[in-house]
Parts: sequence; C-alpha cells; structure tokens
Amino acid sequence: MVKPGGYFMMSNEFQMAVLQELKSINKRINSLDKRINSLDKRIDDMDKKYTDRFNQLEARQDEIYNIVKAIEHSNQVARSELDSHNIKISKLEGKFRKVAEAFNEDDEAHKVSNL
Repeated sequence: MVKPGGYFMMSNEFQMAVLQELKSINKRINSLDKRINSLDKRIDDMDKKYTDRFNQLEARQDEIYNIVKAIEHSNQVARSELDSHNIKISKLEGKFRKVAEAFNEDDEAHKVSNL
C-alpha cells in the first residue's frame, strides 16, 4: 500500500488506517441512526396528532349529523301537527257552514211565515 507521500505502509499501519476509517464510518452510521430515530419519533408524533384530530372531527361530524336528524324529525312532527290542525279547521268550517245554512233556513222560514 502506498502512502500519500509515496512510500509503502507497513501491515500494522495499514490495519490501523483501515480501523480508523471504519471507526469514522461507524460514527457516521450512528449519527444517521440517531437522525432516523429522531425523524421516526417526529413522524409518530405527527401521526398521533393527526389521528387525534381526525377522531375529533369524526365525533363532531357525528354530533352534527345527530342534530340534523333531530331537526328533520322536529320538522316532520311540526308538519304532522299542522296537517292535523288543518283537518280540524276544515271540520270546524264544515260545521259552521251547516249551522249557518240551518240558521239561514230557519230565518227564511220565519220570514215566510210572517207574511
């Protein structure tokens, strides 16, 4: 093996240089591992945060859906009650007409008998 200065390395020197280079590579790998672990933790934190947020939105959507269903039911009940009132009013109108007709017949009969 030739050193940068142009002479041959001894076997021991070569082994030490290789070991030094391996230690340097190992340090860089350890540094990359730490960075990857840090990124994994950040991703896990973000995943938990967005999962929690999604669950909150889902619960809120369920609440809104239930409110809409309650309003829809309330409207159906109100429409039904209105229809019921309209039917009662129509029946009363019919009864008033009959009474008015009977009253008018009695009044006309009374007028005729006074002649």
